[in-house]
Amino acid sequence: MEKNLRKWAFYGFLFGLAVSILLVSNKVEGGSITQTKPVFDYILSLLRYSISSMFIFLFFGWRMSEGKKDKKEKRYYLEFFLIVFILAIISSFIFEW
Repeated sequence: MEKNLRKWAFYGFLFGLAVSILLVSNKVEGGSITQTKPVFDYILSLLRYSISSMFIFLFFGWRMSEGKKDKKEKRYYLEFFLIVFILAIISSFIFEW
């Protein structure tokens, strides 16, 4: 199972990196002047989206491997994940990350 989760995480990171390279702009528009972002800020924004997609893929991979086991007892992983995810989104808006 651990090897399977590593694959999900690696492919999720690569997918997020590819999509963020396509969608994240390195230009900053301010009035009539267009400037480029510093390289460090651009790389950090790419990594932020890549790591976010890695965790999403990791969660889906974990759920798929969890479905193969016998479900004898109720586990609250999904509820806990949703609460942490919502709190992370709210805190990112509060701190303007």
